[in-house]
This record gives sequence, C-alpha cells and structure tokens, in this order.
Amino acid sequence: MSTLTAKVTPGYLPPDGQKVTPSQLRQIATPTVDIEGSISSESIADNSVDENKLASTAWGNGLAGGNGTKVAVILADATLEFNAGALRVKDAAISTAKLADASVTTAKLADASVTVVTLASASLAPYQPVLGAARNLVVKINVATPNSKIDCTADELILKNAGGAAYLASALNLTADITTSGANGLDTGSVASSTWYYLWVIYDATTPAGPSALLSLSKTAPTLPGTYTYRVLVGAVLTDGSSHFSSFIAYGPVTKFKSGAQTFTPGTPVSLPHNLGAMPMNVQWMLVNTSTDAGYSVGDEVAVQSFNGSSSVPNFAAGKTATSVFITPTSNANPGVPNKATGANTGITPSKWQFVCYAQL
Repeated sequence: MSTLTAKVTPGYLPPDGQKVTPSQLRQIATPTVDIEGSISSESIADNSVDENKLASTAWGNGLAGGNGTKVAVILADATLEFNAGALRVKDAAISTAKLADASVTTAKLADASVTVVTLASASLAPYQPVLGAARNLVVKINVATPNSKIDCTADELILKNAGGAAYLASALNLTADITTSGANGLDTGSVASSTWYYLWVIYDATTPAGPSALLSLSKTAPTLPGTYTYRVLVGAVLTDGSSHFSSFIAYGPVTKFKSGAQTFTPGTPVSLPHNLGAMPMNVQWMLVNTSTDAGYSVGDEVAVQSFNGSSSVPNFAAGKTATSVFITPTSNANPGVPNKATGANTGITPSKWQFVCYAQL
C-alpha cells in the first residue's frame, strides 16, 4: 500500500514579540505544502471511482460526464452510432464529398463488401446501361406464318421500367402473333389493314417467366398486360390491304426497313411508306425471283441496277423521300440482265419477279 506525507512550511515565522509588516502577514498566510510519496493504480479499490467522484472538467475532447452523470463518448448523431455495443459509421454517413481523392481503392475493400444491396440506387445512376442496347438483335417476318407473325432474337437486350431500372434479357427467341391478345400478341383491339404496328419486348419482374413480345399501335406507350413493367421498342411491321404483314422495321444500332414483296409490272410505279422518321441514308431496290428465269433460282435477289432497258436507258428510276421509297420501271416488257450461268444478256419475264426494298438511317 502506498503512503502520502504532507509537509507544511509557513511562508514566514516571526520571532516572539516582533511586530510584523503587511508583507510579512501575507507570507504567513501562504504556507508551502509538499506532498511526498505516490498513489499507484493498485491503491485504488475496485468500484471506488464512479461518476459522482469525477469532475466534469476532467475530460478532454470526445468525452462527457462526471458530477453525477455517467461518462460517455460524444457522437455526431448524423455519422456515428453504437450498434450491439460497437461503435460504427451510420449508413449513408460517408458521401463522395467527404472522401479524399483516391482514398478508396480496391485494395482497401474487403472481398464481397460491395454488393447491389450496399449501393444506393442514386450512386449507380450515372452508370445505368442504355435502353435498347443490344447484341445481335434481329427482327424479321416469321418464315412459317408470314402473314401474322414476327420474330425477335438477340443474344442480349436492355429493357427498362418507368423508374429507369434496367433488366438484361439474354438469349431471346420470341415470336409475336397479331391474331392473339396480350403477351406475345396484340396489346389491345384487333388487326387492321394498312396499319403500322410496333414490336416491343416486355418483362414481368413480379412473376418472372422470361421476356415476351408485344405488338401495339403505340410507338411510345403500349398497353402492358398484367404486371409487366419493363419494355423496349425493337421494331415495327406494316399490314397490307388484307391485314397481312408486309414491310417491317428493325430498330437497333442501325434502324433498318425492309418492304414486303411488291408486284413488278413494266411501266407501273411502286411507292411505299418507310416509317423511319427521317430521310434514309441508304436505299436499295431488288428484284426477287419467284420462278426460275435467266438462270436465276427462286429466292435469288438481284439489284435493279443490274437490269438494262432499250437504247442503253436504265430500266428503273429509284428514289426516296422523308416518308417513302419509290421505284418507276420503264415500259420495257423484257428488261435485260446478265444470265446467272452464262453472263449473256437475257430478257426476263416480269411476272417471275417481285420488288423488295431495303432502307436504313
């Protein structure tokens, strides 16, 4: 046990009978006290020091208490908190404005410490994928049922909901049938003639069962079935006078138009709406063989520039406007073309050929 000794020395001790001055009186009133010895931690009994025995002025920065109040750590309510007895930083207490440049690196992040759950949605906003971004997107009229079905395939395609959240669809292989209603059909109503219908890919995140296709009269706001919320526009298709599919558009990195087959009659112009929304950059008219002719087989496509008229006059005049594509053939009954097998100039039979037009922005 440690011992303390107090030694008191008067500031001034006058002789007996001597008068003292005011200065000497002050010295008498201020004796010197010397404390000898020390107190170690072992000299303080357990539980002998509590908040009632501590002065509030005993604490430095970050602590409070004493004078009857328990000692505590001073916390900034907006940034720090105790959780299960541990001091931690509150959620959302650290923002990019509070981080020094280059202060957070991958080396300072624990494995699996950053997940979608731990990232605020606003922090990801600048990095959201682009709506409609796709890899190997293909839109085309269905081969087996060309009058009423249109296909959409893609390796990957980005859809979004009204809030901007993105969904990545993979390995798409969809078919929309305009004769049916709802998902993989027409959103509302029934098919009409000479009308553009827009092809959407849609997704239901509530009861996910993979994306579906949807046809709609609307290019901006289709009527989504059930709880579908994600969507992206991928194409459009035009019905003819019999309400059968003819021309179609594929949207994507390059917006493309392909017409339906058109009858080739010498001297009779053909004009078609392309619905691309602007003057197309490239337009190409083709003649498609429907019955073997001049060495060509069924399905062969030959550019109209390959055909010649009489007296070295081109057999076709083709053009475009902001809303349509057109071609005007001469009245030549048998336009010449190099024979596919021999190369010899050979007159064709117009009834064995049909026009098809391709255009793109």
